[in-house]
Amino acid sequence: MEKTKKYVKSRKYLKEATVIVNVENVIEVRAEDIIKAVTEQCGHGKILVLRPRRGKEYGLTMEKEMCHTVIDGLRIKGVDCEVKNLQNRDYVVSFMHLPIYWDDNKIKKKKKLEGWGVDPITKIKIRQYLGTDIEDGTKFLNVRFPKEAASLLYSTRLETAEGPQYFRVMHSHQVNPCRLCMSL
Repeated sequence: MEKTKKYVKSRKYLKEATVIVNVENVIEVRAEDIIKAVTEQCGHGKILVLRPRRGKEYGLTMEKEMCHTVIDGLRIKGVDCEVKNLQNRDYVVSFMHLPIYWDDNKIKKKKKLEGWGVDPITKIKIRQYLGTDIEDGTKFLNVRFPKEAASLLYSTRLETAEGPQYFRVMHSHQVNPCRLCMSL
């Protein structure tokens, strides 16, 4: 008994070594499933704490040098799950079902992301239908929000070959626009 207490006391629990695992797309996920996935990806004994959070999120604290091994994502029960740092302003932003010919550079230009005050931090990727190499037109990338921004607009107007059209914009931890207006 004394040996266990001594071991636990020597652990370092750092907020910099804590990530948030989003399991919203995994059906009937349990803590054991997450532990198994992390162990397969990082090795045995690297997890210090796994705690449920609000919704379908878990806080995962690891040995500090191991956090980078899961930050690009974690595959749980065959489903890719988003992982982000605890103190992070980085989010995945998706532009839903754009015409495939629409220029990616226009997403990053002043009228879109930069105009909204967010900085792109990865290249734009195109989502594919599960199990195929067929794209659905959804373009997504990681961006960094400024401290004063809580959310982006739910849709945006883009010029297409058929004229102006509105497209849905989604991002992780999106805030309801009504709540956003109330906080202003």
